[in-house]
Formats: sequence, structure tokens, C-alpha cells
Amino acid sequence: MESKVIFFLALIGIVASVEISDKAKEIIKECKEAHNIELEKLVQAVEKHELPTSEDGKCFMECVMEKGGVLADGKVNADRAKELSAKKLADKPDIKAKVDQVIDMCSKEVTNPGGKCNLGVKLAECAMNHSKELGIPAPKFGIQMTV
Repeated sequence: MESKVIFFLALIGIVASVEISDKAKEIIKECKEAHNIELEKLVQAVEKHELPTSEDGKCFMECVMEKGGVLADGKVNADRAKELSAKKLADKPDIKAKVDQVIDMCSKEVTNPGGKCNLGVKLAECAMNHSKELGIPAPKFGIQMTV
């Protein structure tokens, strides 16, 4: 579960440096296989801060968020997102405070738009926008991952 949220944070550009745990790799692999995602294209999209537009891409993103506990029952689980950010950003209190603001704003602003796999993209879009507004540094990736 932790890995899913970490990857979610990476996708939305919240964390300045991201380490992907073995558990995260497991979740990514499971969702990648379930939604026919090519890892190389996924990493390229993350590095470019691009949100998925294909059904498989959107469903992959939502799969990762659900397995990480950030999305549950068609809603944002702000408590779980904060729990995960606390673990990953314990040594970066200024960034963690801003991330918590983003989590609070997006959990209030984002409602389930309906349709297949649209909630995860809406949440990521909200987080990217507010992260930029609050000056949260974009992630620096050197993802070497085989899943």
C-alpha cells in the first residue's frame, strides 16, 4: 500500500525525490499487467508530468491509487495520503506541510466525476495544479525499475 501512494505522489509531482519500494513495484507491476501499460512509456509520462488520456492509462493510475489506499469507495482518503506523506517526507517538514495542504484542498475539491477510471486523473490533476501554486518542487527521477 505504501508503494502505491508513493507512486501516486510521484505521478502528481509532489515529492522532490522518490524511491520506489519493493511493495510499490509489486503494486505497479500488478496494475501495469491489468491495464496493459508499457513501463518505459509510463516512466516517460511521469517524468514529463503528463496525465494519462487513454482508458488503460487512467485505469492504471486509479488502480495504483486504490491499492495504495489513497482512493477508497469512490472518494479520496486524505488520512491515508497524509499517513504516506508523513512516512516519505519525515525529513522534509516544509514540503510535508505543503503536501498536506494539497491533500486537504484536493480531498475537498475533487468529487467522483463518474465514468470509468476518471477519479484518479482528476485527483492527480488537482494535486499537480495546487503543488505548482504552493511551490512544491517537481520530482527528480532516476527511476531504474523492472517490474
